[in-house]
Amino acid sequence: MNEQSRFDQKAFFLNKAKWPRYPMLPVIKRTILKDRYDVGVIFAEDSKDGEITIYRANIFAPRNEIRRAPILKFKSIDEMFDSGWEID
Repeated sequence: MNEQSRFDQKAFFLNKAKWPRYPMLPVIKRTILKDRYDVGVIFAEDSKDGEITIYRANIFAPRNEIRRAPILKFKSIDEMFDSGWEID
């Protein structure tokens, strides 16, 4: 991800009023293969003190299923971006 994209995605993440499916935000991690990717969901209430929690689930799954999905935790939005995740 280039610096402008990183800046834009950070600004979007911080402005929760712009999240189209608030309080949920879909994220994606693309792979080298064009048709392979991982998806996840961030809940606004789980993003506190700069930490990010990604639930490894599809945003269209029922909320209770998303909450039971495996999770990934990141210490910051930059750590999340550095690991290849981005806002979808």
